[in-house]
Amino acid sequence: MLIPRYASKFASLIGLAAAIGQTVGLLVGDVKGLAAGEHPGWKEPWALGGERQTVLATSATGLEQWIQSEYIYALEHIVQNVLPNGAVIASPSKSHPDYYYHWVRDAGLVMDLLAQLLPENPTLIQPLLELYANFSKKLQQTPNLSNSPGEPKWNVDGSDYRQPWGRPQNDSPAIRAYSLIRYANYLLERNQTVAHLYHHANFLTGIKGDLEFVSHHWQDTCFDIWEEVEGTHFYTRMVQRRALREGADLADRLGDDGAARFYRMQAGIIESTLDDFWDPDKGYMVVTVNRTGGIDYKYTGLDVQIILSALHAGLGDGVYTPDNDRILVTATELNKAFAALYPINSRYIGTAVGRYPEDTYDGYDTLKVGNPWPLATLAMSQIYYHLTSIWATQGRVDLTDVVRTKLLPVLGLKLASQPAVTADKSLQTARVITRDNPEFLTALESLLSLGDHYMYRVQRHTDLDGRMFEQWNRNTGVGQGAYDLNWSYAAFISAARARNHAKDLLKSLKQQQQQQWWRWW
Repeated sequence: MLIPRYASKFASLIGLAAAIGQTVGLLVGDVKGLAAGEHPGWKEPWALGGERQTVLATSATGLEQWIQSEYIYALEHIVQNVLPNGAVIASPSKSHPDYYYHWVRDAGLVMDLLAQLLPENPTLIQPLLELYANFSKKLQQTPNLSNSPGEPKWNVDGSDYRQPWGRPQNDSPAIRAYSLIRYANYLLERNQTVAHLYHHANFLTGIKGDLEFVSHHWQDTCFDIWEEVEGTHFYTRMVQRRALREGADLADRLGDDGAARFYRMQAGIIESTLDDFWDPDKGYMVVTVNRTGGIDYKYTGLDVQIILSALHAGLGDGVYTPDNDRILVTATELNKAFAALYPINSRYIGTAVGRYPEDTYDGYDTLKVGNPWPLATLAMSQIYYHLTSIWATQGRVDLTDVVRTKLLPVLGLKLASQPAVTADKSLQTARVITRDNPEFLTALESLLSLGDHYMYRVQRHTDLDGRMFEQWNRNTGVGQGAYDLNWSYAAFISAARARNHAKDLLKSLKQQQQQQWWRWW
């Protein structure tokens, strides 16, 4: 049910979601390699207390319909989770567990998504961003136990949280900064003022305050995004790099030249440290180096944070973007680890993915067994949707050793190839599939279907009314932990948008191929 203060805005929200939904066509090809009894047409709902039920779509078209309806539901609940004072609650749940707080990271990720949607519905979204910006400035001016902008968790009235916690978390000010940078760029493109967001003489609040902290303190150890390990983290470094790169561009735009140079220089230094997280012995990216505190049992170093880093902080410049070999090989290792870990992965298509294999947090207690998370599973779908778009845009598939030995077997493909026209020294093999090769579209369609495998999994464990939770029970698949988790909804919308974009590109490529065929004929 809609909160009354948002009832008048719901028509606008439906219009926004409908506009997005109109771009969704039929699924490209059937999902490949389904075993008997695993087809999406097979219904097997279950109930908890006679109320909550989940069920899979009856067809590929059913997945499309579910995505469109879930999009509306997710947007509605994201909007509801922005309070009148600008606080963005992680979840409405106030007990078992109590997530009724403003986490700077979660809020920043959600508001960055809304800033992306802003051009499509400014009437609904711009007031929310203004509230968020004002609330953020209040937090920056409030003393806290971290004694820095890295304080991760706040009471919803803007007072500081005084209980023991994993603090500081220095990804938080970076994410807050780039969410507001996106909003500032929107305003500048429309000749509107951004003085309340960025002022070159204000080193303590607003975007500038966060950028100053990040640029001077990115070397500091801190707790990771799961609030459990203190050390140096890949995710934190990636979002800090993004904030400083985009902050430098904004500073240039506003004539803050000295700050722009310094931010850009620090971003470059951060970039030079990112390869430190590659473990050649393990053959994948590890999440943390230089652990200084917190839990000590993450012996594999595998963590979905690596995938989230590419999604949240990839700048399209090839630096650990979704097409990076090290990101792709880490994704395959994550899939392998979780496929064998959770009993629900022995049923149905698509792997349910958790945070990391050694996880002991079950949504209520930190000393139990971990579960799969919707946002982690959606991250896996989104990485493959993005890769589909990258391959489609560049018009070629570079058959690196990782693509040939790790990804193509997962796709069920054995592709022929041709020599590359130009040698790329960054590749371990100089062979490609180009757009004029019939296998090119086959590869893209298979990759999109791989992303859909994870989306089918999310659909199966989402309640019939659209509600998402923080986690799914590893044995039953029923949602548990915090309900209406804002990050879960934001992750779904981000994945759905990435899927729509990939499908649009595939549709265009097919049309071009048909036109070329008719010209030849």
